[in-house]
Amino acid sequence: GPLHGRAVGPRALRGEPGPWKALSRLDHPGADDFNAQAREDVDNGAEGLTVVFAGSRAAYGFGLARADAAALGRAFEGLAFDRGLRFSLEVAEGAQAQAFADLVERSAEPSVVDLAFGLDPLAADLAASARSLSQRGFKGPFAAADGRAVHDAGGTPAQELAFALSAGLAALRALENPAQIEFRLAADA
Repeated sequence: GPLHGRAVGPRALRGEPGPWKALSRLDHPGADDFNAQAREDVDNGAEGLTVVFAGSRAAYGFGLARADAAALGRAFEGLAFDRGLRFSLEVAEGAQAQAFADLVERSAEPSVVDLAFGLDPLAADLAASARSLSQRGFKGPFAAADGRAVHDAGGTPAQELAFALSAGLAALRALENPAQIEFRLAADA
């Protein structure tokens, strides 16, 4: 049988506070569908949102199609950036991260928002993008050393980890601050 009884109602996913958060992956192309799903997920226990933009490695053919101010405003209408939610971005380019930062700044102090930007450690503009976001008051992490693409391509756990470590090293060389790097790995059976 189960180890504990079933939780019922909003925040059913929440247990005792700990180092883990339950994030809901959102990859709807349209802002209105994206918003409806985000609000439903947060109302029902998601402690954060993984925001997938079209063209990112993790998009798998989906993802929020537009990153302009109007579309992002509709996609995140009614969601408070400073209420303790964690936001993790899956971006294809630094411009998407900058557009999201613009949205956050309109309603919250950047330093209080729990936001991982997901920038590519191998991008030529990583250092400049991270510096710009940091100067705006964001804490990061800014770069995502992401080995999941290797996992998705059939790589072994060792190959996935090796790729993530090499991407992390590239990010460390560009950023010179390990706290600005987040590692993303697949977890399966």
